[in-house]
Amino acid sequence: MKNKKLVYGILVIVLISLFGVWLSLDDITKCKIVYHKNICYFYAMMDIANNDPTVSDFDEMMNLCKGMSDAPKKDGCFEYVAQTFALIDIEKAQQACNEIKGFDDVKSKKDCLYLIKPLSIADNIYNCNEDNDCVSVKSGCCGCNAGGKNTAINRKYLDYWYSKLWDECREIACIAVMSDHWTCFAEPKCIDGKCQLLPAVEKIAMWQNGEELISDPRSSKHNPRVNNIIRTLHKLNLQATCVFSEEDIQEIKQKDRVVEIVFKNPRDITINQWVQPENYIEGYHLPVNRILRNVKTAIFILEDNLDEGLEGHILVGSEREGKDERCSREITREDLEKLGPCEAVVGYYFDVDKGRCIVISGCEFDSEIVPFKTELQCQATCVGQFIEAQKTPLGWSCWAIQQAGSNELDKSWIDEIRFKGG
Repeated sequence: MKNKKLVYGILVIVLISLFGVWLSLDDITKCKIVYHKNICYFYAMMDIANNDPTVSDFDEMMNLCKGMSDAPKKDGCFEYVAQTFALIDIEKAQQACNEIKGFDDVKSKKDCLYLIKPLSIADNIYNCNEDNDCVSVKSGCCGCNAGGKNTAINRKYLDYWYSKLWDECREIACIAVMSDHWTCFAEPKCIDGKCQLLPAVEKIAMWQNGEELISDPRSSKHNPRVNNIIRTLHKLNLQATCVFSEEDIQEIKQKDRVVEIVFKNPRDITINQWVQPENYIEGYHLPVNRILRNVKTAIFILEDNLDEGLEGHILVGSEREGKDERCSREITREDLEKLGPCEAVVGYYFDVDKGRCIVISGCEFDSEIVPFKTELQCQATCVGQFIEAQKTPLGWSCWAIQQAGSNELDKSWIDEIRFKGG
């Protein structure tokens, strides 16, 4: 009886020791004990591939493939690595294809290189020759209307880009909230042969003691400033009663300490104030975020030296409603190409910078492209509107951010957007 107990005790100690040894083993070693190393190495490689690999993971994935003994499976492993890296580093992908030996014609180096060729589009998708080559698109599954951000690509690859997102995002759910990321308010430009986004901002300036200090768009601090300012605009939730003339605005800029942002084109800004939608029926409709329309500029008052109680307020300048959109329609090089190479006068457009109607040449009139068919129609619609806009260009409203559950104003944004130079 004592001998049995001793044997059982030894077995328990051995089992505990073996269990401790098992726990100390890495996953691949455990896998090799239970399965063949080919399976273990292949699935270890796949585990890396399916977790957002980077260039630094390439050698580890390749070594796992090289450690396999079954030639066809090894070739399949290299092909998997090649397809994974075709969207990361095409040269690495080609290197993986070149390791394929083509055992029993199951896999081949030629087929592998053919498979990764369409994926190598990613290497050219951002290349460009001029600004018109570039277009702004959502950078991932969720765009700017769903809490995401944008990027810029060559417009030739639009179909590829949206097809890629469709494959990657079909099971992704996005939140229904407008993003405040600066890329959502940016313009696609061709810079040094690559499509990039630049803030669609004409100017950011700090006014202090009557002096204007303009933020340098080339500075690494410029885009974060744009982001902070736009984020602050989205937080507006309290409208104050105030009336300002252009003279008042100029005096505020000269006497107070303020930050000013001017957008290149008027844009709509969604803010954190809830309003009832049109045709609201209680119980059937939910409140929606208010939208400030046609915002052209905003002035953020950091210090109220005029002692008007405006510290922590934001003055929003919006272009007035009732403008004919045809008067601000831009004619691109692509538009002119669609009209054809003829020299005939097919219509007119209004040049806002010059304040006059300009001839458009082409083969035939296209109402989708050409705003006005005659010069008289263009002048009658736009010249008077332009003169009026010069007199009273903007309507001003006064806003602030109220702290949640309090009547106090939130002024924490002041330090976030304040800057000294550069």
